Amino acid sequence: MSSYSLGVFLRELIRQQGIGVTELARRARLSRECIYKLQRGDVKQPELSTIVCLARALHTHPLVLLRKLFEGQEFRSAAQPPARRANDAVGFLGDITCPDNCMVGVNSKFTKVWEIQNTGLLVWRGRRLVCVDEWLEVRVVPAADTKGGRWFRAPARQRCLIPATREIPIPDTKPGGAVRLSVEFTTPPFPCTTISYWKMVDESGAFCFPNQEGLSCLVQVVTL
Repeated sequence: MSSYSLGVFLRELIRQQGIGVTELARRARLSRECIYKLQRGDVKQPELSTIVCLARALHTHPLVLLRKLFEGQEFRSAAQPPARRANDAVGFLGDITCPDNCMVGVNSKFTKVWEIQNTGLLVWRGRRLVCVDEWLEVRVVPAADTKGGRWFRAPARQRCLIPATREIPIPDTKPGGAVRLSVEFTTPPFPCTTISYWKMVDESGAFCFPNQEGLSCLVQVVTL
């Protein structure tokens, strides 16, 4: 494990964000001594809960800190990687606006903003976020049957959120970098619960993470 690399990285994040150890301790709900020990590399095996608290306080993904902690280590896995390219990964940081099930008015416009982070080792270049609502199919599996079930298509267009554009460019993003992506939607003209799905594609139009769900916007459309 590279507790030293983690310590160096923590000091750099603190410097970049212009906060001190006292402020970080307050945000992360950790002691100042704990943070000083992490910066020095004295903690060889920090608890996962500590990593998560630090990541939240520093507005980064826990995988970024864990990668620094395990820097130089190799792990073999028989599982097929979920990304199209090796060493490519994405982490969801949060809904900046309109969290799931928020209420919006009928026949109105609103802007959804997601924040994601490049948690892999590749630089993102020429990528886009595209709407995949027209490809959506949902499988309903009975509780007693994990192999059977029924399929039904996405709701009719008049029941869907209508995006102002069906794709948006993703700025070039280095490993560890975070980016906010926004889409303006128009809601249906009547009350309902509806969702829109989006996925990342590369410069050739192929899905970067075909086995992952992607981003979504789930809202309750109401008469205000």
